Amino acid sequence: MVFDYVLTLCRHETTSTALVWALWELSQHPEIQSRLRKEIHSILGTEFDPSKPPTNDQIDQMKYLNNVVREVLRVDPPGTLSSVPPLIRAPNPPCIFPCIFVWYCG
Repeated sequence: MVFDYVLTLCRHETTSTALVWALWELSQHPEIQSRLRKEIHSILGTEFDPSKPPTNDQIDQMKYLNNVVREVLRVDPPGTLSSVPPLIRAPNPPCIFPCIFVWYCG
């Protein structure tokens, strides 16, 4: 159970960090944001309906979105020391995760 929690926490942190970097990069490059928006609107339409999420076929059609995501992950990979905010957390008191590691706080 603890192992599953740790894996879930790690996936959550890296996903949120990747999204933060993607949004930051898009805010710094409005021409890319505009092109990406046009691609998404051309495939999904301009009105988003939460009850109808994009299909796999629609996502596969979004080649520019795929390229943007890959470039963000290449330039700003989550989980590295350059990630903002740093992914450094420590439990208090020390926790032992079976066959993985021991964290000591002092």
